[in-house]
Amino acid sequence: MFAYTLRDDVYRPAISRECGVDPINSDEFGDLRHYRNAIIRNRGILDVDTATLTVFSRGDIIGPTADQLREVFSQLIAGLNGVGIRYYGEDPGFEWGRRLNA
Repeated sequence: MFAYTLRDDVYRPAISRECGVDPINSDEFGDLRHYRNAIIRNRGILDVDTATLTVFSRGDIIGPTADQLREVFSQLIAGLNGVGIRYYGEDPGFEWGRRLNA
């Protein structure tokens, strides 16, 4: 859940300043917020429908396996690429398994 906090506290305000747009939205990170809230506040039970993260559905208990975590991160990476396209006009090309400076 650190990814959500980092995005919300550091990167979202920075993108907002750089692009002059507020708020900065991402369905993937909005869904991650729902996952986070389920874990922290609802005994792990997801009680809302999600827009783009498809690993868990309403009523599921969020207790992810390694494969499910990989899928969540893959979907979040796609969301980060979408933020680049939407707010900067270019695809940053993030990929699962590829180092940033490789």
